[in-house]
Amino acid sequence: MRFKLMLTLVSVLMAMLMLAPLAVAGERITVENADQVSRLARLGQGIVNRAVFSPDGRLVATSTSLGIRFYDFDTLAEVSFIETPSGVEYISFSPDGLTIAAGLREGVVILYSVPDGGRLLNLQGHTGAISGVSFSPDGTILASGSADGTVRLWRSSDGELLGIINMPYNIPVYGIAFSPDGAALASAAGDAAQLWSVPDGKEILTKDYGST
Repeated sequence: MRFKLMLTLVSVLMAMLMLAPLAVAGERITVENADQVSRLARLGQGIVNRAVFSPDGRLVATSTSLGIRFYDFDTLAEVSFIETPSGVEYISFSPDGLTIAAGLREGVVILYSVPDGGRLLNLQGHTGAISGVSFSPDGTILASGSADGTVRLWRSSDGELLGIINMPYNIPVYGIAFSPDGAALASAAGDAAQLWSVPDGKEILTKDYGST
């Protein structure tokens, strides 16, 4: 009887240890220790498309076929889950970390508050899957790229559409990013990358991928 009780206690303790969040401990990844990098955790459920850190490094967010999951980086415990209308292809934190933009497969961009997941804005207008979302460095503008061959610029405070950038021949957009000073927007589409001025959408430069 005592032996069975001990086995039961051991089983319970092992289960608790397996379920308990693991503390993240380690050094910064540098050129000296890059060959020693190992996996800390396996995060996310469903098909995971992207994983991004919050600006302060405290949260890790994953965009998945089921929605968005937030994890505490110190403990790796799940903090919250946002169920979205369709699969989330891309996500981006606002610079202050209080908002996350979700680019959905159905062509809608939704802004949610972090980490409670309250829906703030629905940005509609794209006719293809969202292929990139990016906040300007000051957080006032959100850019969204789509398979419909456009980049749209939205005012992040109220969702007003500020401008539409059309790719040549309606080539699908594969990625977008603001420059660190917010003076330009880069887009990847087809066999070229374009640089655009913000927010009027005037093209600055086109660079073919195959050129040097």
